[in-house]
Amino acid sequence: TGAGRKRLAAKPLLMAHVNTLSFVAHDELKRIEAQIERGYAAAFCDANVQVARAELLVRRERGGSATQRGLALGLRLGVAAVLATWLFWDLVVDTRVLPLPSARKADLQYAVIFHLPVYRLSLAVASCFYLWAAACSVWKRARVNYLFLFELRDDEVLDPGAALALGTQQLTLCLLSLLLFSKCMLSELDLDASLFPVLLFLSMAFTLTTPHLGWWRRGYTASGFLRALAAFFSTPFSPVSLWSSFVGDIVTSLVRPLVDLAYSSCYVFSGEWLRRPDRQGSCHAAICGASPGNALLTALPLFFRFLQNLRVAHDTRRRVPALPNALKYAVALLVVLFGALHPAVSSGQRLRTSDYNPWVQYAWLAAYLGATLYAFLWDVAMDWRLVEMSQLACCRCGAGRLREERMVFRSHRAYYGAIAAD
Repeated sequence: TGAGRKRLAAKPLLMAHVNTLSFVAHDELKRIEAQIERGYAAAFCDANVQVARAELLVRRERGGSATQRGLALGLRLGVAAVLATWLFWDLVVDTRVLPLPSARKADLQYAVIFHLPVYRLSLAVASCFYLWAAACSVWKRARVNYLFLFELRDDEVLDPGAALALGTQQLTLCLLSLLLFSKCMLSELDLDASLFPVLLFLSMAFTLTTPHLGWWRRGYTASGFLRALAAFFSTPFSPVSLWSSFVGDIVTSLVRPLVDLAYSSCYVFSGEWLRRPDRQGSCHAAICGASPGNALLTALPLFFRFLQNLRVAHDTRRRVPALPNALKYAVALLVVLFGALHPAVSSGQRLRTSDYNPWVQYAWLAAYLGATLYAFLWDVAMDWRLVEMSQLACCRCGAGRLREERMVFRSHRAYYGAIAAD
């Protein structure tokens, strides 16, 4: 309309007049703003003004208000608690009171072998969401700008609230599926028990890979995590960043869930779940136990972390600490491969063969203990820098005492707890 065109034509003139007003271009206001940024940077950001400006920006809250998100999370946790109580009653109380047919007892043995990895994978996914929420909460409480350190946008990773919501959602689905599965095994439902772990796996895969569900629905993308995974598995052809190294450490801690993921994919998409329980087991024989598939899946994360450290040594032209860290993963790789291919030796069972040599078992045990101690000392002294390396070599130089300077938490209880957990 004519009035609208007149307003559009008058807008530049109006803004030019507004910019000349004193309260818009006020030098004192800019001075106060710069003083606040410098003070915040000195107190919380190691005098980095750019980081302080990023933290002081007003950000949009995702998923509604804090009250709405807290109420939704409480409802999800309540549903999960009810399902857990119901499941505990069915598996512990009912199995002791109600008579179980002998045929069902045999099916229970097959169920533990062939269906447990699917539920273990689902619980591992929920645990990853919970652990990420805990890590982000600790970083935010300590005012650590992890987005700046990892070179990520705020929409590329989940915040603690969204991670808790997704973890609780996955936990609820897992408990519901396990409850229905137990009902079928106890002959309370006349359905195929294999149907419920298959539906759980498909729902988990659909939620994590469909753009309209999962964290995408809450305004997040998985580009940061997927980019780090691509960089990790393309090592040594891609540069190593702090974020890709961090994701690589997470992947090396998820060896068992990776095996469960491969088994669950084989079990679901090969159609093995359609067979009778006594005719299943091909996927378990190919991936789990003393199989090349299990050895490969167990060793690949450690191998890529080994290559990452070699790439760091090449890019930085420094041998320390990259090469000693690579040696840590090389020793762990040998121990894991030998244990995966020789489960009888690694489990402590005596081999009933004529050429049995007990020194093989002793050598594997010594290598296992050495690799574990090496990794533990490296975490405490090098990755976390809680104790100086010189103190570890000298018992009279204050070994056992944590460093005092540049510590995030004043109390050392959190650090001692982390050392004990490690």
